[in-house]
Amino acid sequence: MKSDCQKHGLQNVLAKLSACLLRYTKEIRADKAYHDAGNACRAAGLNNAAFIYFNRYIDLYDVIDDPDNAGGLDNTAFENTDIPSPFEIPLPEKNIINPAERD
Repeated sequence: MKSDCQKHGLQNVLAKLSACLLRYTKEIRADKAYHDAGNACRAAGLNNAAFIYFNRYIDLYDVIDDPDNAGGLDNTAFENTDIPSPFEIPLPEKNIINPAERD
């Protein structure tokens, strides 16, 4: 569905689909899901949501790079949602993008 939305220029629907997938970060790759949600929201002009999703992506990126520093994650932006806490989701061993792309 995300691919069809991109193909047909349905930016708002793509942003909503990408944000909905964050509920399933126990099953899908969390860092990519937050990265995709941030990009989709930014493209749709939903800058506040994009900022929140990109911040979570950066937090996950840092934890993947240094798993011993996971205690500093803040989950207040997602407290009253059905999006899993970063402490409940599996994290990959390697980031999907390099540090230059991240910056």
